[in-house]
Amino acid sequence: MHARRWNIKKLIICGGAFLIVYILLTSGTREYEIDATIESSKPEQVWEYVADFNKMRTLNPTILNFKIIADAGHTHDWRYTVEYTERLSHWPYWLNAAKADYVVTKTMPGVEPAVYMIESKHKTCFFKGTYCCK
Repeated sequence: MHARRWNIKKLIICGGAFLIVYILLTSGTREYEIDATIESSKPEQVWEYVADFNKMRTLNPTILNFKIIADAGHTHDWRYTVEYTERLSHWPYWLNAAKADYVVTKTMPGVEPAVYMIESKHKTCFFKGTYCCK
């Protein structure tokens, strides 16, 4: 009877481990969206600061390093792709790799109202690319 109880425990542990691995491998990509407005500020100054990924480490200290892998455009329509590594804010021992595509635009001079926009799409991957979030 003792051996039978041990087999049931093994079966439950193996089944639980299989379920966790199955969820991680079949979960696909998750999407997350955020936007923000900074009150009482000059739009062009905020736009210039946030558009520069070199300053991103100030805004997000969990970023460890980054590499710009593509860069094209001009002052009013600039696009770049960056790969970066960061630590999770709630669990700093865990690293993740990410790739982001940035589109940085502003209206041409003389166009009113002036519009400043930064759009970025990030793909963050864990477990050597097995589990990714978009």
